[in-house]
Amino acid sequence: MKSGMADPQWQRGNIVPLFTMFTESLQQLADSRQVTLTYEPDTKEQEADFVSDYVQKIVINLLSNALKNTEAGGSVTLRSRCTGDHFVFTVGDTGSGIDPEDLPHIFEPFYMGRNSQTANSTGIGLTLTKQLVEAMHGTISVESTLGEGTTFTVAMSRKQKSGLTSLTPDPSSPTPSPSAGGAGGGAVGVAVASDSVRILIVEDNREVAFYIGSLLAPYYEVHYANDGEQGVEKARELVPDIIMTDVMMPHMDGMELCRRIRHDELTCHIPVIVVTAKVTEKDRLEGLHAGATAYLNKPFNAEELLAVVGNLLQQQRDIQQRFMKSIGKGAIFTSPSAQQGGDKWENVNEEERSEVVDTVHKPYSEAVESKKNDFDRQFLERLKQTVTEEMEHSNMEVEHIASLMAMSHTQLRRKISAVTGISAARYITLLRIEEAKALLRQYPKFTITEVAYHTGFADNAHFTKVFHRVTDMTPMQYVKEREV
Repeated sequence: MKSGMADPQWQRGNIVPLFTMFTESLQQLADSRQVTLTYEPDTKEQEADFVSDYVQKIVINLLSNALKNTEAGGSVTLRSRCTGDHFVFTVGDTGSGIDPEDLPHIFEPFYMGRNSQTANSTGIGLTLTKQLVEAMHGTISVESTLGEGTTFTVAMSRKQKSGLTSLTPDPSSPTPSPSAGGAGGGAVGVAVASDSVRILIVEDNREVAFYIGSLLAPYYEVHYANDGEQGVEKARELVPDIIMTDVMMPHMDGMELCRRIRHDELTCHIPVIVVTAKVTEKDRLEGLHAGATAYLNKPFNAEELLAVVGNLLQQQRDIQQRFMKSIGKGAIFTSPSAQQGGDKWENVNEEERSEVVDTVHKPYSEAVESKKNDFDRQFLERLKQTVTEEMEHSNMEVEHIASLMAMSHTQLRRKISAVTGISAARYITLLRIEEAKALLRQYPKFTITEVAYHTGFADNAHFTKVFHRVTDMTPMQYVKEREV
């Protein structure tokens, strides 16, 4: 039992979103028993110091016991309130009740009451619950009437530790406050670097959305959408690095959002984390076929959330590194010091180049692999065609190319970066040099001036310099090497 109390991590924040997730996580159990399960906070903001893991175990245990001891047609209600310096919550049910002779003993280890409906129970649940409550300097009490029901009451001080920073932004404000620290930090409305990691949270419960955002904001740029329809719109507008979505939402649910994301050239590469209390195999399969990348089961803690996000971002970086290895490490993509010893794009044959395009952003789910690759390949092919057609007009600015592809320059930059791992400007330069090499191979009698003109370079000197940075040779050296 002591193992459940190791290494307490105190934090301060609004407990209402946590209790909301706890209740949602047991909704399937309640439905299967035909019991009505509700959470009724007296206010949407209930700030207190707490240990998230302890609170989760306490509430889940009390709710689970209440559900198991309540007959079909009954109800279980979780209520919470702040009263002065104390945070108080109750779990009440309309179940069978506890025999008066059992009440003094229910928190004793291995004690089984006469009216207990929990088969195969070890009898240690309430004992551990009491220990966890007391570890947070709280108290737990119980009132019960046979045949009418039982109510457990937990009370604890709202202020336990000094120096704790608030985890939950004020949901009454239009955007959460920016975090003071963390890599790539920031939030909606905050000026951040264009290459910041962006996470879009799609959740109709405002308190839950801001709670999740508060856990991510110290490290990432966080954006919000209230439902699936808005989520799709913001995904196209922002081209985030990760999308987190609830399943049950008005207007468009999370599964339909996944399908829309996967069938859009602009967003098909984005990993989607489905946050849900639905954990059956059927639900998982439905999510995978819809295009979900990963599931995060309610309730979850900060460490689990950050681990899932971190793993997905690492997968993206691994994919981009494989792409970079395939196209070479010339100074056009990296610093000059990284240029030595790298394989060059010139050394990659046509079959391998095609494979790079096909696997440029390897999907995280077998269920959507083919479709996802198709959209990414189509995007890169359309980009190459657009760039090639514009080369002779000498307008290779990202803004111009983006307008021709019916995208904003931000959308194009983030899409290219996500798929290739390099900037839009550098990738467009790569396409121009590849076209220059093709012209030098097909038309060896072309002058350097003609090749530079056909690939959109204003003068020979600039063309030669860029060509050398990509290939480690001048255009003339490239032609001579082809003649050998």
